[in-house]
Amino acid sequence: MRQIRITIDVNGAVEIKAEGFAGKACKTATAFIEKALGSVAGRTLTSAYYQNKTENLLQQKQD
Repeated sequence: MRQIRITIDVNGAVEIKAEGFAGKACKTATAFIEKALGSVAGRTLTSAYYQNKTENLLQQKQD
């Protein structure tokens, strides 16, 4: 299931987590939130971000 979790700490720092997305879909899904907030202080990409790339490379090698 795809979910976007937004956490705001007591100092006002916002953390956005996109869960259930593969590849660049997570960045696309959260872009409107990032735009509304103004600036991005940092970004941590999970293994799911690279999932589509790896699967595509494996499929190309098998063909």
